[in-house]
Amino acid sequence: MGINACVIGGGSMIGSHLVDQLVADSEVDTVTIIDAVFAPDTQANLAKAVESPKVTVHEGDIRNYDQLRSLMQGTDEVYHLAGVMSLDGLGKERWMWEVNADGCFNVLEAARDLGVRRVVASSSAAVYGEIPGDSLFEESGYPRPRTVYGATKVATEALCIAYDGSMGLETNVLRYGIVYGPRLHRRAKSSLLVSDIIDAFLRDEQPIIQGDGSEEMEWVYVGDVARANIAAMRSECSGEVFNVGTGRSNSTRELVEIAKRITGSTQEPKYVKPETPHKFTQNIMSATKAEKRLGFVAETPLEVGIGHQIEFQRARLEPTR
Repeated sequence: MGINACVIGGGSMIGSHLVDQLVADSEVDTVTIIDAVFAPDTQANLAKAVESPKVTVHEGDIRNYDQLRSLMQGTDEVYHLAGVMSLDGLGKERWMWEVNADGCFNVLEAARDLGVRRVVASSSAAVYGEIPGDSLFEESGYPRPRTVYGATKVATEALCIAYDGSMGLETNVLRYGIVYGPRLHRRAKSSLLVSDIIDAFLRDEQPIIQGDGSEEMEWVYVGDVARANIAAMRSECSGEVFNVGTGRSNSTRELVEIAKRITGSTQEPKYVKPETPHKFTQNIMSATKAEKRLGFVAETPLEVGIGHQIEFQRARLEPTR
């Protein structure tokens, strides 16, 4: 018999790419998608996947344990990508905790009760906070989150490790860099830099960019992130946390030049003083552990990934009048 996979948050940018890869996997018999919101963009993300007889889609909230457990029945492996993100967190702290921390507990408890083999859960580089200097973020480092969102992800990781260690449920956790690529959601503010630059160039408008363009961040392509999830699920190791990134950074100016070249725009960006202090650091995540333990390497070059995102945004762009 083949694998019965469940993707919680399967309508999201990362989740929908993961669903596509699972549908294409000959070892997977069924893919159950659970998501709380099926807005037009979510439905569009899954338009191709739902054509497969392997796929079943359910609307469900991970805060509702009984509903979640019912929808998860019959699955062998669970990919937990559901969550909410707000880097400032102002006024949204309890909501983030209920969805990210309490929701993760519900996923793990339901999976344990149903005899699921393994859960792979999504975390974030936000757990690291800031490290002075040019040090790489290592998984063994002590988390020092500077946001409530980052703190909820620390709780998520701790729960997963505890369930693996003492509750009989295998888990692995993935810490993502800044994910970009097709199907980017407008709520993903940290990734909107690339999206907004591309939109401006495609509309033949001047991109307005906060900062002087020298800020460096680590970008990882969504297709690579989806592959990392499957690698963490199929790996022999469990109870581990892995960085998912490239191990290198790119400046905003580099992103601008790549997008400008691919779109063929003649517009020049305008760099302005940031409205709020930046929330990102120049520290880069080490990719060594994932390569050694999972055999995972983020393979998509930045220029190729941005090219894919440009194709996606060009197709979705409303005609200018």
